[in-house]
Amino acid sequence: MSETQVFADAVIDPLDLEFFEVTGTRSVEVDGIDGHRTALDLARSAASLLELPASQPYSLRDEDSQRMLLDEFPVGSQVGKTTKPRLTVIPKAHLG
Repeated sequence: MSETQVFADAVIDPLDLEFFEVTGTRSVEVDGIDGHRTALDLARSAASLLELPASQPYSLRDEDSQRMLLDEFPVGSQVGKTTKPRLTVIPKAHLG
């Protein structure tokens, strides 16, 4: 079974999520999110809600598992089944 198939089979939908910006000074809770949205798409939306610069690309980190979400896969297949998963919106850094 391919990695794509594994992620597609177990999507939690809808999702209630809490987003934080990387310093922890701002947060927002959003209920009823489509669990089939990719992490990349949801990171952009969360950054906008947190009033972060739109010119910067972002990633999401699941605070429960302490792992980065994969951009191209549905968020609902990557978060745990906690009451309200907590995701940190992290700017992608390009070094060098």
